[in-house]
Amino acid sequence: AAAERILLDANPAILQARAAQAAARAGIDMAGARPNPQLTLGSTSTDPGRAGTRGFWNSWTDNTVRVDQLFERGNKRDLRLAAADLNLSASGADLTNTIRLARIDLANAWLDLRVAREIRRIANENAALAQRAADAAEVRGKAGDLAGVDVARFRADAARVANDAQQAELELSRARLALALLLGNRIPSGQLQASDDWPSAEPAPGSARPDLAAARQRLEQAGALRELARAQRTRDVSV
Repeated sequence: AAAERILLDANPAILQARAAQAAARAGIDMAGARPNPQLTLGSTSTDPGRAGTRGFWNSWTDNTVRVDQLFERGNKRDLRLAAADLNLSASGADLTNTIRLARIDLANAWLDLRVAREIRRIANENAALAQRAADAAEVRGKAGDLAGVDVARFRADAARVANDAQQAELELSRARLALALLLGNRIPSGQLQASDDWPSAEPAPGSARPDLAAARQRLEQAGALRELARAQRTRDVSV
C-alpha cells in the first residue's frame, strides 16, 4: 500500500503520461486561438530634395499604417477544437492505462522482492546448517572418526550452499533495484522491504480497458484531423 502511494507520485511513466495530458490540455487553448491581427508601419516615396517638415500633406516621405485581419472559413477552428478535445480525452485514457500497467508492474516487483527475501532467508539457513555440518565433520575428522574424503565432501557441500546464499543475496538486490526504479528512486533500494502480508487473491473488478478507449479516441481524432485537412481547400479571407 505504501509503494502504491509513492508510485502515483514518482513513477517515471506516470509522470510522463501526466505531462502529456497537460500538453494536450494546453493544446485546446492553442487550437481555440483566433488569428491575431497584424500591424504594419512603413515609409515610402522618400524625396531627399524636400528635407524637413512641411506639414502633414507635404511631407518628404509617405507614411503608411496597415492593419490586416485574417478570417478563417470552412469551420477550421471548430475542427481544431474537436481534434484537441479528443486528444485530451485520449491522453486521459493513456494516463489511466499507464497507471494500470504501472500497478501491475509494481505488484510483480513486490512479489519478486517478497519471494527473493524468502529465498535469501532459506538459503542463509541452509548455509548455516551446512557450515555447522562441515565444522562437525572437521572435528570428527581430527578425532579419526571420519575419513578425510568425507570431510572434504562436507566442505564442498558447505561451499556450494554458501554460494547459493550469495546468489540469493544478489537476486534480492536486483529485486530491490527493480522496485526502486518503479518508485522513481524515491527510496534507496537498500531500504526497501516487502513488509505487508501476502495479498488475497480477489478478482479484479470488471471495467473497460483504458487503452482500447484511448485507441478509439485517437481514431476519432484522426477523423477530425482529416476533416481539418479537407477544410484547407476553403479559402480564408484577409481584410
